[in-house]
Amino acid sequence: MATLQVVLVSIFGFMICAALLVLADQTSNRRWRIALSIIAAAGLVLQGALWSYVTMMFKVLGIGGSYRWLYAALVASGVGTAWALVLLMTSLRRRACTC
Repeated sequence: MATLQVVLVSIFGFMICAALLVLADQTSNRRWRIALSIIAAAGLVLQGALWSYVTMMFKVLGIGGSYRWLYAALVASGVGTAWALVLLMTSLRRRACTC
């Protein structure tokens, strides 16, 4: 039961970060875009660090099975972090949003 709760909380956290990125992409206020992008990027980096730690511990302990879902979580975290950083950089480079 604890494993299912961890997975569900992780999915919920990823969805919140993705929603923050969508919200940041649609807002016209530059400062809000930057703030929301930083918050989402920090959440996705922390989530990626958590899942990479879990993956490394499973490998060190020799727990068998497929790591497909752990790698999928790492890829999703990496893609989300890249999205957040691109949105952050475009927000920082623009003088004013033309949205």
